[in-house]
Amino acid sequence: MALHTSSVHFEGSHSANMAALLEQLKYRLAGPPVIVHTAEAAVELLDRKTGNRNIVRKAAYESKGWTYLHDPEMVVMTEDGVLSEYASKNAIRVFSWICEGVSRSYGFKMFAPGVVRDVLAVGGKIVTNGGARVSEEGEVNWGACSERDVMRIAERLGAPFDGFSNDRAYEIYTLDESQMPVPDPSGMPTKMPFRSEDLLVRFVKRPWWKLW
Repeated sequence: MALHTSSVHFEGSHSANMAALLEQLKYRLAGPPVIVHTAEAAVELLDRKTGNRNIVRKAAYESKGWTYLHDPEMVVMTEDGVLSEYASKNAIRVFSWICEGVSRSYGFKMFAPGVVRDVLAVGGKIVTNGGARVSEEGEVNWGACSERDVMRIAERLGAPFDGFSNDRAYEIYTLDESQMPVPDPSGMPTKMPFRSEDLLVRFVKRPWWKLW
């Protein structure tokens, strides 16, 4: 089954900072995170209906010397300013990626602390290609890439995404985004592939507006 998600990986231990970071991203925390200790429990809670389109869930956990923010809405990686600031403040790298099988959207960003690499392919077309290739990227052909290519980059970086197959402590955040700005539909694209700025910035601020 193709992936339909995004993850942001922070070098080092940062679980204690995730609540503040989510608030900086303009989310309102609907209470403290729920901590579960198995992958099965984490997936079950993430998949549980909230009953409100403005209420979403994200998961944070630590593994292999990195902190992961699992972002099913696929929007956090668009927040260059916040992620770059966090990378600078903590003197770390931040690696964010997206894999969306339906639209064949694959790419990643590397912050160190600013954006040093930003690449995205949609439907076999490279729509963003900023910065020089990083060593972990290898010789990926982004015009014919797949989620396997993105996952291999994460592995080479030392921050592999295991798809919630390992048991560990997971913090599940329930978040209210009702106060976030609603995109203006007047400029909404009508067919695929979208331009990268349309795809990842203008129209994905809220999950019910996503076009993939």
